[in-house]
Amino acid sequence: MDAVTRGQAIRRARRRRGLSQTVLAGLVNRSDSWLSQVERGKRDVDSHSVLTRLAEVLRVEISDLTGADSSDGATVRYSAAREIENAMTRYASLEAIIGELDDRHPIDVNRLRRQAGRVHAAYQATRYNDAGRRLPLLIRDVEAAARGRGSDRPAVCSVRAQVYSTTAALLRRVGERELAWTAADRAMSAAEWADEPLLAAVGAYRMAYVFVSRKRPTEAVGIAMNAAYALERRMRAGTPEELSVYGGLHLAAAVASAAEFNRPSVTRHLHQAQRAAERLGRNANLHGTAFGPANVLIHTLSTAVQMGDSKTAVDMWREYGSDYDYAACLLRHHNPVTDTTENGTMTTWTTRPETADDIPAVRGILLAAFPTAVEADIVDALRADPKAWIDGLSMVTTTPDGAPVGYALLSRCHVDGAPALALAPCAVAPSAQRTGAGSAAIRAALDAALAMGENLVLVLGHADYYPRFGFTPASRFGIRAPFEVPDEAMMAMALDGARPVPTGTIHYPAAFGV
Repeated sequence: MDAVTRGQAIRRARRRRGLSQTVLAGLVNRSDSWLSQVERGKRDVDSHSVLTRLAEVLRVEISDLTGADSSDGATVRYSAAREIENAMTRYASLEAIIGELDDRHPIDVNRLRRQAGRVHAAYQATRYNDAGRRLPLLIRDVEAAARGRGSDRPAVCSVRAQVYSTTAALLRRVGERELAWTAADRAMSAAEWADEPLLAAVGAYRMAYVFVSRKRPTEAVGIAMNAAYALERRMRAGTPEELSVYGGLHLAAAVASAAEFNRPSVTRHLHQAQRAAERLGRNANLHGTAFGPANVLIHTLSTAVQMGDSKTAVDMWREYGSDYDYAACLLRHHNPVTDTTENGTMTTWTTRPETADDIPAVRGILLAAFPTAVEADIVDALRADPKAWIDGLSMVTTTPDGAPVGYALLSRCHVDGAPALALAPCAVAPSAQRTGAGSAAIRAALDAALAMGENLVLVLGHADYYPRFGFTPASRFGIRAPFEVPDEAMMAMALDGARPVPTGTIHYPAAFGV
Protein backbone atom coordinates (compact mmCIF):
# COMPACT_ATOMS: atom_id res chain seq x y z
CA MET A 1 0.00 0.00 0.00
CA ASP A 2 1.42 3.40 -0.97
CA ALA A 3 1.63 6.36 1.38
CA VAL A 4 -1.38 8.20 -0.10
CA THR A 5 -3.69 5.20 0.16
CA ARG A 6 -2.50 4.44 3.70
CA GLY A 7 -3.03 8.05 4.75
CA GLN A 8 -6.58 8.02 3.39
CA ALA A 9 -7.31 4.78 5.27
CA ILE A 10 -6.00 6.28 8.52
CA ARG A 11 -8.06 9.44 8.05
CA ARG A 12 -11.26 7.48 7.37
CA ALA A 13 -10.72 5.24 10.40
CA ARG A 14 -9.91 8.24 12.62
CA ARG A 15 -13.11 10.00 11.62
CA ARG A 16 -15.17 6.86 12.21
CA ARG A 17 -13.75 6.74 15.72
CA GLY A 18 -14.54 10.43 16.25
CA LEU A 19 -10.93 11.33 17.07
CA SER A 20 -9.23 14.61 16.28
CA GLN A 21 -5.77 14.63 14.74
CA THR A 22 -4.40 16.00 18.02
CA VAL A 23 -5.88 13.18 20.09
CA LEU A 24 -4.82 10.41 17.71
CA ALA A 25 -1.30 11.83 17.39
CA GLY A 26 -0.98 11.90 21.17
CA LEU A 27 -2.18 8.31 21.50
CA VAL A 28 0.53 7.07 19.14
CA ASN A 29 3.19 9.38 20.58
CA ARG A 30 3.56 11.52 17.47
CA SER A 31 3.04 15.22 16.69
CA ASP A 32 -0.02 16.78 15.04
CA SER A 33 2.06 17.83 12.04
CA TRP A 34 3.38 14.29 11.60
CA LEU A 35 -0.13 12.83 11.49
CA SER A 36 -1.32 15.59 9.15
CA GLN A 37 1.47 14.76 6.71
CA VAL A 38 0.71 11.04 6.95
CA GLU A 39 -2.99 11.53 6.24
CA ARG A 40 -2.18 13.74 3.24
CA GLY A 41 0.25 11.14 1.89
CA LYS A 42 3.21 13.49 2.27
CA ARG A 43 5.08 11.00 4.43
CA ASP A 44 4.73 7.30 5.19
CA VAL A 45 4.58 5.41 8.47
CA ASP A 46 8.02 3.88 8.53
CA SER A 47 7.80 2.23 11.96
CA HIS A 48 5.99 -1.08 12.37
CA SER A 49 5.40 -0.40 16.06
CA VAL A 50 3.66 2.91 15.27
CA LEU A 51 1.62 1.26 12.53
CA THR A 52 0.53 -1.43 14.98
CA ARG A 53 -0.40 1.17 17.57
CA LEU A 54 -2.46 3.08 14.97
CA ALA A 55 -4.38 -0.11 14.18
CA GLU A 56 -5.04 -0.70 17.88
CA VAL A 57 -6.29 2.82 18.57
CA LEU A 58 -8.39 2.98 15.40
CA ARG A 59 -9.75 -0.53 16.06
CA VAL A 60 -8.94 -1.86 12.61
CA GLU A 61 -6.88 -4.80 11.43
CA ILE A 62 -3.30 -3.92 10.65
CA SER A 63 -3.87 -5.39 7.17
CA ASP A 64 -6.33 -2.51 6.62
CA LEU A 65 -3.37 -0.15 6.92
CA THR A 66 -0.83 -2.25 5.03
CA GLY A 67 -2.86 -3.83 2.24
CA ALA A 68 -1.29 -7.18 3.15
CA ASP A 69 -2.83 -10.36 4.54
CA SER A 70 -0.32 -10.58 7.37
CA SER A 71 1.21 -8.14 9.81
CA ASP A 72 4.15 -7.33 7.53
CA GLY A 73 5.86 -10.48 8.71
CA ALA A 74 5.49 -9.61 12.38
CA THR A 75 3.79 -12.90 13.13
CA VAL A 76 6.48 -15.55 13.30
CA ARG A 77 5.40 -19.15 13.48
CA TYR A 78 6.69 -21.39 16.25
CA SER A 79 9.38 -23.57 14.67
CA ALA A 80 7.96 -26.89 15.92
CA ALA A 81 4.34 -26.13 14.97
CA ARG A 82 4.42 -27.83 11.58
CA GLU A 83 5.89 -31.06 12.95
CA ILE A 84 3.33 -31.10 15.75
CA GLU A 85 0.56 -30.48 13.23
CA ASN A 86 1.84 -33.30 11.03
CA ALA A 87 1.89 -35.68 14.00
CA MET A 88 -1.65 -34.69 14.96
CA THR A 89 -3.01 -35.31 11.47
CA ARG A 90 -0.98 -38.43 10.60
CA TYR A 91 -2.72 -40.74 13.07
CA ALA A 92 -5.92 -40.77 11.01
CA SER A 93 -4.17 -41.95 7.85
CA LEU A 94 -4.30 -45.46 6.45
CA GLU A 95 -0.63 -45.90 7.35
CA ALA A 96 -1.38 -45.25 11.01
CA ILE A 97 -4.37 -47.57 11.09
CA ILE A 98 -2.61 -50.46 9.37
CA GLY A 99 1.12 -49.98 9.83
CA GLU A 100 1.28 -48.97 13.47
CA LEU A 101 -1.05 -51.61 14.90
CA ASP A 102 1.75 -54.09 15.34
CA ASP A 103 1.59 -56.69 18.10
CA ARG A 104 5.32 -57.25 17.85
CA HIS A 105 5.93 -53.99 19.71
CA PRO A 106 4.21 -54.16 23.11
CA ILE A 107 2.82 -50.93 24.51
CA ASP A 108 4.65 -49.64 27.57
CA VAL A 109 2.17 -47.24 29.17
CA ASN A 110 4.53 -46.35 31.99
CA ARG A 111 7.20 -45.31 29.48
CA LEU A 112 4.69 -43.08 27.68
CA ARG A 113 3.61 -41.57 30.99
CA ARG A 114 7.22 -40.77 31.93
CA GLN A 115 7.82 -39.16 28.54
CA ALA A 116 4.63 -37.13 28.90
CA GLY A 117 5.88 -35.95 32.30
CA ARG A 118 9.23 -34.87 30.83
CA VAL A 119 7.55 -32.86 28.08
CA HIS A 120 5.25 -31.19 30.58
CA ALA A 121 8.24 -30.34 32.78
CA ALA A 122 10.00 -28.77 29.77
CA TYR A 123 6.90 -26.68 29.06
CA GLN A 124 6.64 -25.57 32.69
CA ALA A 125 10.30 -24.54 32.63
CA THR A 126 9.56 -22.47 29.46
CA ARG A 127 11.85 -24.72 27.41
CA TYR A 128 9.39 -24.45 24.56
CA ASN A 129 11.81 -25.55 21.84
CA ASP A 130 12.70 -28.66 23.84
CA ALA A 131 9.04 -29.48 24.45
CA GLY A 132 8.19 -28.86 20.80
CA ARG A 133 10.98 -31.14 19.66
CA ARG A 134 9.74 -34.02 21.83
CA LEU A 135 6.02 -33.72 21.18
CA PRO A 136 5.66 -34.96 17.56
CA LEU A 137 7.09 -38.42 18.28
CA LEU A 138 5.22 -38.66 21.59
CA ILE A 139 1.93 -37.78 19.87
CA ARG A 140 2.52 -40.49 17.27
CA ASP A 141 3.35 -43.00 20.01
CA VAL A 142 0.24 -42.31 22.11
CA GLU A 143 -1.99 -42.39 19.02
CA ALA A 144 -0.51 -45.73 17.96
CA ALA A 145 -0.91 -47.04 21.52
CA ALA A 146 -4.53 -45.92 21.68
CA ARG A 147 -5.22 -48.03 18.59
CA GLY A 148 -3.09 -51.00 19.61
CA ARG A 149 -4.58 -54.44 20.15
CA GLY A 150 -4.78 -55.60 23.73
CA SER A 151 -3.71 -52.27 25.20
CA ASP A 152 -4.99 -50.98 28.50
CA ARG A 153 -7.18 -48.47 26.74
CA PRO A 154 -8.22 -46.35 29.75
CA ALA A 155 -4.59 -46.05 30.88
CA VAL A 156 -3.41 -45.15 27.38
CA CYS A 157 -6.21 -42.61 26.96
CA SER A 158 -5.22 -41.07 30.29
CA VAL A 159 -1.67 -40.51 28.99
CA ARG A 160 -3.07 -39.29 25.67
CA ALA A 161 -5.14 -36.70 27.54
CA GLN A 162 -2.03 -35.52 29.40
CA VAL A 163 -0.03 -35.24 26.18
CA TYR A 164 -2.70 -33.22 24.39
CA SER A 165 -3.25 -31.01 27.44
CA THR A 166 0.44 -30.07 27.41
CA THR A 167 0.31 -29.65 23.64
CA ALA A 168 -2.65 -27.27 23.90
CA ALA A 169 -0.96 -25.22 26.63
CA LEU A 170 2.28 -24.96 24.67
CA LEU A 171 0.61 -24.05 21.37
CA ARG A 172 -1.52 -21.37 23.01
CA ARG A 173 1.54 -19.83 24.65
CA VAL A 174 3.38 -19.57 21.32
CA GLY A 175 0.40 -18.14 19.43
CA GLU A 176 -0.72 -21.26 17.50
CA ARG A 177 -4.35 -20.74 18.47
CA GLU A 178 -6.12 -22.88 15.86
CA LEU A 179 -3.86 -25.85 16.49
CA ALA A 180 -4.14 -25.32 20.26
CA TRP A 181 -7.92 -25.53 19.97
CA THR A 182 -7.65 -28.92 18.22
CA ALA A 183 -5.24 -30.21 20.84
CA ALA A 184 -7.46 -29.07 23.72
CA ASP A 185 -10.46 -30.76 22.12
CA ARG A 186 -8.51 -34.02 21.85
CA ALA A 187 -7.39 -33.74 25.48
CA MET A 188 -11.02 -33.55 26.58
CA SER A 189 -12.06 -36.43 24.32
CA ALA A 190 -9.21 -38.65 25.53
CA ALA A 191 -10.07 -37.90 29.17
CA GLU A 192 -13.66 -38.98 28.55
CA TRP A 193 -12.45 -42.27 27.02
CA ALA A 194 -10.20 -42.72 30.05
CA ASP A 195 -13.20 -42.10 32.32
CA GLU A 196 -11.23 -39.48 34.24
CA PRO A 197 -13.47 -36.47 34.93
CA LEU A 198 -10.61 -34.48 36.45
CA LEU A 199 -8.54 -34.77 33.28
CA ALA A 200 -11.60 -33.76 31.26
CA ALA A 201 -11.85 -30.66 33.44
CA VAL A 202 -8.16 -29.92 32.81
CA GLY A 203 -8.90 -30.15 29.10
CA ALA A 204 -11.77 -27.70 29.54
CA TYR A 205 -9.40 -25.36 31.41
CA ARG A 206 -7.01 -25.43 28.45
CA MET A 207 -9.85 -24.96 25.98
CA ALA A 208 -11.22 -21.95 27.89
CA TYR A 209 -7.93 -20.11 27.54
CA VAL A 210 -7.74 -21.07 23.87
CA PHE A 211 -11.17 -19.52 23.38
CA VAL A 212 -10.01 -16.37 25.17
CA SER A 213 -6.97 -16.12 22.88
CA ARG A 214 -9.29 -16.51 19.87
CA LYS A 215 -11.44 -13.64 21.18
CA ARG A 216 -14.41 -15.88 21.96
CA PRO A 217 -14.99 -15.06 25.64
CA THR A 218 -18.61 -16.26 25.77
CA GLU A 219 -17.59 -19.77 24.73
CA ALA A 220 -14.67 -19.62 27.19
CA VAL A 221 -16.99 -18.88 30.11
CA GLY A 222 -19.42 -21.58 28.99
CA ILE A 223 -16.92 -24.42 28.74
CA ALA A 224 -15.12 -23.41 31.96
CA MET A 225 -18.33 -23.23 33.97
CA ASN A 226 -19.77 -26.48 32.59
CA ALA A 227 -16.61 -28.25 33.73
CA ALA A 228 -16.55 -26.42 37.09
CA TYR A 229 -20.16 -27.35 37.88
CA ALA A 230 -19.56 -30.98 36.92
CA LEU A 231 -16.45 -31.06 39.09
CA GLU A 232 -18.26 -29.36 41.98
CA ARG A 233 -20.89 -32.12 42.09
CA ARG A 234 -18.26 -34.78 42.73
CA MET A 235 -15.70 -32.91 44.82
CA ARG A 236 -17.15 -33.29 48.34
CA ALA A 237 -14.19 -32.28 50.53
CA GLY A 238 -12.05 -31.73 47.47
CA THR A 239 -8.56 -33.09 46.87
CA PRO A 240 -5.75 -30.59 46.19
CA GLU A 241 -5.89 -31.58 42.51
CA GLU A 242 -9.64 -31.01 42.32
CA LEU A 243 -9.47 -27.68 44.13
CA SER A 244 -6.66 -26.49 41.84
CA VAL A 245 -8.52 -27.34 38.64
CA TYR A 246 -11.83 -26.02 39.99
CA GLY A 247 -10.23 -22.74 41.03
CA GLY A 248 -8.34 -22.51 37.75
CA LEU A 249 -11.60 -22.88 35.81
CA HIS A 250 -13.11 -19.95 37.70
CA LEU A 251 -10.01 -17.84 37.02
CA ALA A 252 -10.28 -18.66 33.32
CA ALA A 253 -13.93 -17.59 33.44
CA ALA A 254 -12.93 -14.35 35.20
CA VAL A 255 -10.41 -13.54 32.44
CA ALA A 256 -13.03 -14.23 29.76
CA SER A 257 -15.63 -12.13 31.58
CA ALA A 258 -13.14 -9.25 31.84
CA ALA A 259 -12.75 -9.37 28.06
CA GLU A 260 -16.49 -8.65 27.87
CA PHE A 261 -16.25 -5.98 30.61
CA ASN A 262 -18.75 -8.00 32.66
CA ARG A 263 -17.78 -6.76 36.10
CA PRO A 264 -20.38 -8.75 38.13
CA SER A 265 -19.31 -11.97 36.43
CA VAL A 266 -15.62 -11.23 37.07
CA THR A 267 -16.34 -10.57 40.75
CA ARG A 268 -18.37 -13.78 41.09
CA HIS A 269 -15.70 -16.00 39.52
CA LEU A 270 -12.87 -14.41 41.50
CA HIS A 271 -14.86 -14.99 44.70
CA GLN A 272 -15.29 -18.69 43.87
CA ALA A 273 -11.61 -18.97 43.04
CA GLN A 274 -10.70 -17.29 46.34
CA ARG A 275 -12.82 -19.80 48.27
CA ALA A 276 -11.07 -22.68 46.49
CA ALA A 277 -7.66 -21.12 47.21
CA GLU A 278 -8.50 -20.79 50.90
CA ARG A 279 -9.49 -24.45 51.02
CA LEU A 280 -6.30 -25.41 49.20
CA GLY A 281 -4.27 -23.32 51.62
CA ARG A 282 -1.11 -22.99 49.57
CA ASN A 283 0.32 -22.09 46.17
CA ALA A 284 0.71 -25.15 43.98
CA ASN A 285 1.08 -26.12 40.34
CA LEU A 286 -1.12 -29.18 40.09
CA HIS A 287 -2.12 -30.19 36.57
CA GLY A 288 -0.31 -27.11 35.29
CA THR A 289 -2.80 -24.64 36.79
CA ALA A 290 -0.34 -22.78 39.07
CA PHE A 291 -3.35 -22.27 41.32
CA GLY A 292 -3.31 -20.86 44.83
CA PRO A 293 -3.80 -17.60 46.75
CA ALA A 294 -1.08 -15.82 44.76
CA ASN A 295 -2.67 -16.75 41.43
CA VAL A 296 -6.04 -15.43 42.61
CA LEU A 297 -4.34 -12.15 43.51
CA ILE A 298 -2.64 -12.06 40.12
CA HIS A 299 -5.94 -12.53 38.31
CA THR A 300 -7.69 -9.99 40.50
CA LEU A 301 -5.02 -7.52 39.48
CA SER A 302 -4.89 -8.43 35.79
CA THR A 303 -8.68 -8.35 35.35
CA ALA A 304 -8.81 -4.96 37.07
CA VAL A 305 -6.19 -3.65 34.65
CA GLN A 306 -8.02 -5.23 31.70
CA MET A 307 -11.29 -3.51 32.63
CA GLY A 308 -9.56 -0.17 33.27
CA ASP A 309 -10.13 -0.31 37.02
CA SER A 310 -6.96 1.54 37.95
CA LYS A 311 -8.14 2.23 41.52
CA THR A 312 -8.34 -1.49 42.35
CA ALA A 313 -4.97 -2.12 40.69
CA VAL A 314 -3.23 0.69 42.57
CA ASP A 315 -4.88 -0.22 45.88
CA MET A 316 -3.65 -3.80 45.48
CA TRP A 317 -0.14 -2.61 44.71
CA ARG A 318 -0.13 -0.48 47.85
CA GLU A 319 -1.46 -3.32 49.99
CA TYR A 320 0.59 -6.24 48.70
CA GLY A 321 3.68 -4.70 47.11
CA SER A 322 6.12 -7.51 46.30
CA ASP A 323 4.53 -10.19 48.50
CA TYR A 324 3.49 -12.02 45.33
CA ASP A 325 6.10 -12.23 42.60
CA TYR A 326 4.03 -11.59 39.50
CA ALA A 327 1.58 -9.11 41.06
CA ALA A 328 4.52 -7.01 42.19
CA CYS A 329 6.23 -7.42 38.84
CA LEU A 330 3.24 -6.12 36.90
CA LEU A 331 3.06 -2.95 38.98
CA ARG A 332 6.75 -2.72 39.82
CA HIS A 333 7.83 -0.92 36.67
CA HIS A 334 5.48 2.00 36.77
CA ASN A 335 2.38 3.27 38.54
CA PRO A 336 0.52 5.25 35.87
CA VAL A 337 -1.19 7.42 38.45
CA THR A 338 2.17 8.80 39.55
CA ASP A 339 3.44 9.83 36.12
CA THR A 340 0.69 11.87 34.53
CA THR A 341 0.19 15.59 34.85
CA GLU A 342 -2.68 17.10 36.77
CA ASN A 343 -3.75 19.49 34.00
CA GLY A 344 -2.35 17.81 30.88
CA THR A 345 0.76 20.03 30.74
CA MET A 346 4.28 18.70 31.02
CA THR A 347 7.10 20.13 33.10
CA THR A 348 10.38 20.58 31.24
CA TRP A 349 12.88 18.22 32.83
CA THR A 350 16.63 17.74 32.54
CA THR A 351 17.78 14.14 32.12
CA ARG A 352 21.22 12.60 32.20
CA PRO A 353 22.92 9.25 32.84
CA GLU A 354 23.40 8.26 36.47
CA THR A 355 26.76 9.06 38.08
CA ALA A 356 28.39 7.43 41.09
CA ASP A 357 27.28 10.39 43.20
CA ASP A 358 23.64 9.71 42.22
CA ILE A 359 23.53 6.15 43.57
CA PRO A 360 22.28 7.06 47.08
CA ALA A 361 19.64 9.39 45.58
CA VAL A 362 18.47 6.72 43.13
CA ARG A 363 18.07 4.24 45.95
CA GLY A 364 16.14 6.88 47.88
CA ILE A 365 13.75 7.40 44.93
CA LEU A 366 13.11 3.67 44.69
CA LEU A 367 12.55 3.29 48.43
CA ALA A 368 10.11 6.21 48.41
CA ALA A 369 8.22 5.05 45.33
CA PHE A 370 7.75 1.40 46.31
CA PRO A 371 6.50 -0.18 49.54
CA THR A 372 9.53 -2.42 50.02
CA ALA A 373 13.25 -2.38 49.24
CA VAL A 374 12.89 -5.08 46.55
CA GLU A 375 13.26 -2.71 43.59
CA ALA A 376 16.18 -0.84 45.14
CA ASP A 377 17.94 -4.13 45.86
CA ILE A 378 17.36 -5.29 42.26
CA VAL A 379 19.05 -2.16 40.91
CA ASP A 380 22.00 -2.63 43.27
CA ALA A 381 22.33 -6.26 42.12
CA LEU A 382 22.19 -5.20 38.47
CA ARG A 383 24.96 -2.64 39.03
CA ALA A 384 27.13 -5.45 40.37
CA ASP A 385 26.44 -7.69 37.36
CA PRO A 386 28.74 -6.72 34.43
CA LYS A 387 26.71 -8.93 32.08
CA ALA A 388 23.51 -7.01 32.83
CA TRP A 389 24.60 -3.44 33.57
CA ILE A 390 25.22 -1.03 30.68
CA ASP A 391 26.83 2.30 31.52
CA GLY A 392 24.76 5.19 30.21
CA LEU A 393 21.40 3.41 30.32
CA SER A 394 20.63 4.17 33.97
CA MET A 395 18.87 7.50 33.50
CA VAL A 396 17.82 10.14 36.04
CA THR A 397 15.52 13.15 35.77
CA THR A 398 16.81 16.09 37.78
CA THR A 399 15.55 19.34 39.24
CA PRO A 400 17.21 22.62 38.17
CA ASP A 401 19.73 22.22 40.98
CA GLY A 402 20.71 18.75 39.73
CA ALA A 403 18.94 16.61 42.33
CA PRO A 404 17.53 13.32 40.89
CA VAL A 405 13.75 12.92 41.21
CA GLY A 406 12.95 10.42 38.44
CA TYR A 407 14.56 7.18 37.35
CA ALA A 408 14.46 4.65 34.51
CA LEU A 409 16.79 1.71 33.92
CA LEU A 410 17.54 -0.39 30.85
CA SER A 411 19.57 -3.52 31.53
CA ARG A 412 20.73 -6.40 29.36
CA CYS A 413 18.40 -9.32 28.84
CA HIS A 414 18.18 -11.86 26.02
CA VAL A 415 15.59 -13.39 23.72
CA ASP A 416 16.70 -16.95 23.07
CA GLY A 417 20.35 -15.85 23.15
CA ALA A 418 19.95 -12.60 21.17
CA PRO A 419 20.68 -9.39 23.12
CA ALA A 420 17.81 -7.11 24.14
CA LEU A 421 17.06 -4.57 26.85
CA ALA A 422 14.65 -4.76 29.79
CA LEU A 423 13.02 -1.52 30.95
CA ALA A 424 12.69 -1.84 34.74
CA PRO A 425 12.35 -0.40 37.25
CA CYS A 426 10.99 3.09 36.67
CA ALA A 427 10.19 5.37 39.59
CA VAL A 428 9.46 8.97 40.56
CA ALA A 429 9.99 10.65 43.92
CA PRO A 430 6.67 11.57 45.59
CA SER A 431 7.49 15.28 45.32
CA ALA A 432 7.76 15.05 41.51
CA GLN A 433 4.86 12.76 40.74
CA ARG A 434 2.26 13.88 38.16
CA THR A 435 4.82 16.10 36.45
CA GLY A 436 6.17 13.93 33.63
CA ALA A 437 9.47 13.20 35.37
CA GLY A 438 9.08 9.47 34.83
CA SER A 439 8.24 9.84 31.15
CA ALA A 440 11.26 12.07 30.67
CA ALA A 441 13.58 9.46 32.19
CA ILE A 442 12.11 6.69 30.05
CA ARG A 443 12.41 8.69 26.82
CA ALA A 444 15.98 9.66 27.65
CA ALA A 445 16.92 6.03 28.32
CA LEU A 446 15.36 4.91 25.02
CA ASP A 447 17.14 7.68 23.12
CA ALA A 448 20.46 6.71 24.70
CA ALA A 449 19.90 3.05 23.80
CA LEU A 450 19.21 3.95 20.17
CA ALA A 451 22.36 6.06 20.06
CA MET A 452 24.34 3.04 21.32
CA GLY A 453 23.01 0.89 18.50
CA GLU A 454 20.57 -1.10 20.61
CA ASN A 455 17.28 -2.18 19.07
CA LEU A 456 14.88 -4.43 20.98
CA VAL A 457 13.45 -3.14 24.29
CA LEU A 458 11.04 -5.13 26.49
CA VAL A 459 8.79 -4.02 29.31
CA LEU A 460 6.25 -5.71 31.54
CA GLY A 461 3.74 -3.09 32.55
CA HIS A 462 0.50 -1.27 31.97
CA ALA A 463 -1.01 -1.53 28.51
CA ASP A 464 -2.58 1.92 28.84
CA TYR A 465 0.74 3.64 29.58
CA TYR A 466 3.71 2.20 27.71
CA PRO A 467 2.25 2.34 24.17
CA ARG A 468 2.78 6.11 24.28
CA PHE A 469 6.50 5.37 23.96
CA GLY A 470 5.94 3.01 21.02
CA PHE A 471 5.58 -0.32 22.84
CA THR A 472 3.19 -2.97 21.49
CA PRO A 473 2.40 -6.54 22.64
CA ALA A 474 5.57 -8.63 22.42
CA SER A 475 3.59 -11.57 21.02
CA ARG A 476 3.34 -9.70 17.73
CA PHE A 477 7.08 -10.03 17.40
CA GLY A 478 7.01 -13.72 18.35
CA ILE A 479 8.42 -12.92 21.81
CA ARG A 480 7.20 -14.61 25.01
CA ALA A 481 7.69 -14.02 28.72
CA PRO A 482 9.18 -16.90 30.76
CA PHE A 483 6.06 -16.96 32.95
CA GLU A 484 2.31 -16.61 32.56
CA VAL A 485 1.35 -13.01 31.87
CA PRO A 486 -1.57 -11.26 30.11
CA ASP A 487 -0.64 -10.76 26.47
CA GLU A 488 -1.20 -7.02 26.57
CA ALA A 489 1.09 -6.53 29.60
CA MET A 490 4.26 -7.98 28.01
CA MET A 491 5.38 -5.39 25.48
CA ALA A 492 8.24 -4.84 23.06
CA MET A 493 9.58 -2.07 20.84
CA ALA A 494 12.12 -2.00 18.04
CA LEU A 495 14.07 1.25 18.25
CA ASP A 496 15.12 0.81 14.63
CA GLY A 497 12.20 -0.51 12.58
CA ALA A 498 14.50 -1.46 9.71
CA ARG A 499 16.45 -4.01 11.76
CA PRO A 500 15.28 -7.60 12.39
CA VAL A 501 13.96 -8.55 15.83
CA PRO A 502 14.73 -11.94 17.46
CA THR A 503 11.92 -14.27 18.43
CA GLY A 504 11.61 -16.65 21.35
CA THR A 505 11.52 -16.58 25.16
CA ILE A 506 12.85 -13.70 27.27
CA HIS A 507 15.70 -14.49 29.68
CA TYR A 508 16.09 -11.86 32.40
CA PRO A 509 19.23 -11.15 34.44
CA ALA A 510 19.54 -13.14 37.66
CA ALA A 511 18.80 -10.04 39.74
CA PHE A 512 15.12 -10.17 38.73
CA GLY A 513 14.75 -13.63 40.21
CA VAL A 514 12.77 -15.10 37.31
